[in-house]
Amino acid sequence: AVSSRAPGNAGKVDIFVRTSQSNDGSTMNSFSHAQTITGVASDGSSLNTAFGEALAMSKDGTTLTIGAPGVDGTNDNDIGSVYYYKWNADGSTNTYTLQQTISGPGSLTNMRFGTTIDINDAGTRIVIGAENFASSREMQFDSGETTFDLQDTTIVDSNPGSGGAFTATMYNTKFVIDDRLMSDTVTANDDFGRGVCVIDGTVFVGSPNDKGIVTGDGTLSTFDLKVEGEYAWKNLTTETALMDINKLGKVFEYNNGSKQIQDYY
Repeated sequence: AVSSRAPGNAGKVDIFVRTSQSNDGSTMNSFSHAQTITGVASDGSSLNTAFGEALAMSKDGTTLTIGAPGVDGTNDNDIGSVYYYKWNADGSTNTYTLQQTISGPGSLTNMRFGTTIDINDAGTRIVIGAENFASSREMQFDSGETTFDLQDTTIVDSNPGSGGAFTATMYNTKFVIDDRLMSDTVTANDDFGRGVCVIDGTVFVGSPNDKGIVTGDGTLSTFDLKVEGEYAWKNLTTETALMDINKLGKVFEYNNGSKQIQDYY
């Protein structure tokens, strides 16, 4: 599957099928064009849907998911959608046919659900990034010293541009969004979900603009789903950059008494 921008940024995905032998050790591969899938909005137009901005396919090629982060909602722009296609669904077409449209959860304008996608080998679980999603943050006053209603009232605000990542699992024949992945380190404009990867019970989510050690280092969060009886993803760890590159080639002042680095030059 190869995506490209069509006129008007509607987007399209071209499907190619291998025609050369796969078991003769040949290094000369050939493919033939089998299908073109185009992005069309719910009102019949095809403008600015960004269909094909992200693609993910199961290992056997029978399940194809396509992101279209520019799809508009009923009252909101660029909410985004993900389209699930199945290969040879009726046993005779040898093409992909649309099985389901997974709409962006909630009604947040410009969340761009479907910016990134990954799918596990079996084609039963997907992780979806939304680059402009705004996560919530708890607001504190006076460093948390001021409370309301004996701390029963929580005041929240949003982290604009923090990004988001969602998981969806195949139940019978349809994908159901079953979790939104969270990380305590995510703040505004971190782009959480810019990179996503799912391997059965483990999901990795990249946040390239997360501060980490120094500005712009980025972080990688790992989520796990291996606890029996639990069906929500658990954040195992958030890895920061391995080293602070801004300190390379510098000298430092070390205090032998306190056993601490004082400063860099």
